[in-house]
Amino acid sequence: MKRSLRIRYALFSMMLLMVNPASFAQRNPVQGGKPDPQLSQSDNDFIDRQDALFLDSVQTVIKSHPPVAREGKDRGYAKLLLDAVFHDKYAAFRKPVVDWFHRRGNEAISGLESKTDPVGMRIWKIYCTDPKRHHRL
Repeated sequence: MKRSLRIRYALFSMMLLMVNPASFAQRNPVQGGKPDPQLSQSDNDFIDRQDALFLDSVQTVIKSHPPVAREGKDRGYAKLLLDAVFHDKYAAFRKPVVDWFHRRGNEAISGLESKTDPVGMRIWKIYCTDPKRHHRL
């Protein structure tokens, strides 16, 4: 792959990571507070534990079932778990979600920076939670 194409690809990927909803939570983190003011602290803690479990399950499925042209049921179920987490209005401010996006972003950056090119081509499939932006991806 040409160097200029790699640079363009890296810049485009970085732009997508900066538009990510979790990046807004990084700029305005909730310090020791409750992400959802309508819930008690114990309810918020429960949702945080649940999000962490869901996102760990998604990570396991993503690693064990790489993307293919005809997506299997497991990846579809993983996307449903992502929806379960991201439909929370305060998801971008929850620590497990922010940490998950940091890990995914770091993996994407590592993949872009890798010196070895696989045989063939590398395809990046990006999941968007905003239905208004689906037509742009």
